[in-house]
Amino acid sequence: MAKITLLPTDIAKTLDSLKAICDSRKVNWQLALQATGIGMLRLEADPSRLSEAVKQLRTELQSRGGATRRLAPSAGIAFD
Repeated sequence: MAKITLLPTDIAKTLDSLKAICDSRKVNWQLALQATGIGMLRLEADPSRLSEAVKQLRTELQSRGGATRRLAPSAGIAFD
């Protein structure tokens, strides 16, 4: 479980990126996102696929001024 933050103007782009990243790595995801750009993200997959997805998602968010912050342990995956 992670808290994500992004600019409200980037919500659509970020959702598209999240779907593409997770679909390509067979990572299950759930997102509760407010229109203000603050949300909770849950990712589920085996550790190797999850690690790569998290790295790519973090890079994508940071490139647009967003951030991730891990809230719950996830098999040694570092969100921050």
